[in-house]
Amino acid sequence: MFYQPDEWILFAARAALMAVTLLCFALAFASWRRSGRRDLQGVMAETRALSELTQRLTTQMAAMEARLEDRRQLAQAAAGPAQRGYELALQMARNGAGAEQIAATSGLARNEAQLLTRLHAPVRN
Repeated sequence: MFYQPDEWILFAARAALMAVTLLCFALAFASWRRSGRRDLQGVMAETRALSELTQRLTTQMAAMEARLEDRRQLAQAAAGPAQRGYELALQMARNGAGAEQIAATSGLARNEAQLLTRLHAPVRN
């Protein structure tokens, strides 16, 4: 049952080889974990940066939407009376009013009023 001296040397060599292999595996595993931790920290930093960028873009989009809405309201407010003035001038031209009267009443320029009277004045026989 006892091993021969040559077998003890072979057994000790196998045990030493196994210990070295386990030590190399442990070192490789520790290195792999450190590398994974660094990679994860890098990904987390990028994620934070992207989150901040997304937040800034969201804020900018909200500001742009508010400005667009303000401009729409201003355009509607500005176009409202002008459109009514143009409609009034058109109706006056269809009813046979003169260019001077249309310009004075509706606020259109004299040239515009003349064009309306030429295009929309009733036909005289």
